[in-house]
Amino acid sequence: MEGVRQALDRLRIEVEKGASRRKEADARSKKLLATLKERDNELESLHERLDLTRRILTLLKQCDEIRCAIRVNSDNIALASEKADRISERLSRVERERDTLQERYHKIELASKALEAQLDDLMA
Repeated sequence: MEGVRQALDRLRIEVEKGASRRKEADARSKKLLATLKERDNELESLHERLDLTRRILTLLKQCDEIRCAIRVNSDNIALASEKADRISERLSRVERERDTLQERYHKIELASKALEAQLDDLMA
């Protein structure tokens, strides 16, 4: 009977050790699950950051394209402004020449009328 009791005690000890190891394994499992959940959260956060980074890169590329277009347009505006200045200078010169020619025409017309008047006087 003593042998049975010892066998039962050994079995009880083994059962207690098994239960203890099971509790330890459950605790490790919970800890690993918590760590896994943290890693999943970190991974999700990294994916969000990656998406945001991609969006930022896309926006930066578009911004560079817009800056380039603005630079080209600014250059075109500067060229158009220079051309407008040259045309304005030419227009001013042409207007001055027109005014000079009008004055000459007016003087010639007066001289012509004066000569016609003299001719009429001589003919009369």
